[in-house]
Amino acid sequence: MGENKSYLKFLIDKVVSNITVDVNMVVGLKQKKEDESLQQMSVYTQIYFGEYRLDVYNKSEIAGSINSNIKDLLGSKVVETNETNEKAELFFDNGYVFIIDLREEAYSNDPDAMCLEGPNNLIVVWN
Repeated sequence: MGENKSYLKFLIDKVVSNITVDVNMVVGLKQKKEDESLQQMSVYTQIYFGEYRLDVYNKSEIAGSINSNIKDLLGSKVVETNETNEKAELFFDNGYVFIIDLREEAYSNDPDAMCLEGPNNLIVVWN
């Protein structure tokens, strides 16, 4: 296997310390304040890995169990990452795989698929 060039490689050996689900509102810069019909809401997931945080706005899923839940990743360590034009994958030591859909049609109401923030002002946006 070749070198992992994805920025997700920073998460290898990191443990999921917290997970939150939140709501995001996207408003166009040139939108009139009174035109609320153009405001778009989306639900996104934040996964904390110590000093790193991954915000996921696109559709995602957990593979590895029929009844898996995002909270099943708490305390799990990332052992491998993979990224293609179609998906990003985080492989965990408990056998779960967190898959983020990166296909063009997978973008929700948010302009970004996901965002990784970390130490030394690291900010990586997949859009």
